[in-house]
Amino acid sequence: MIKFPISNFWNEMLNLQTEVERVFTGYSDRREFAYPATNIKTDEDSVHVTAQIPGFTKEELNIQVEGQILEISGEKKESKDENTTWQQKERRISKFVRKFRIPVEVAAESTEAKLENGILTLTLPVKEESKAKKITIQGSK
Repeated sequence: MIKFPISNFWNEMLNLQTEVERVFTGYSDRREFAYPATNIKTDEDSVHVTAQIPGFTKEELNIQVEGQILEISGEKKESKDENTTWQQKERRISKFVRKFRIPVEVAAESTEAKLENGILTLTLPVKEESKAKKITIQGSK
């Protein structure tokens, strides 16, 4: 009889379900497992994105905008040291990709990106043609 640690088994099943959802839908509703944790808000002129990405440098990150899809990805590679024997290794070598549908078309070439203390901050200006416009009503009083 094979014994599985129950908590590990169910965690792995949830991880598998999340990955299958991502493959078929491009995103997952399981926000508690999403990495990096991200907030997106909009105002009249911009879309503002903040993402918690501790331990990554700006050289290890990639940001792309195509239409209304924002993609944030990163990869941290392990340095090789032949003279090292790990006694404990809990920090994983990380690679991630997150895609978000943003609510308006943005001017990707004018995007501002900043990484400070593990927080990535993006300001994506809304394209002029995507901004709300006031319509004047014609006719009698």
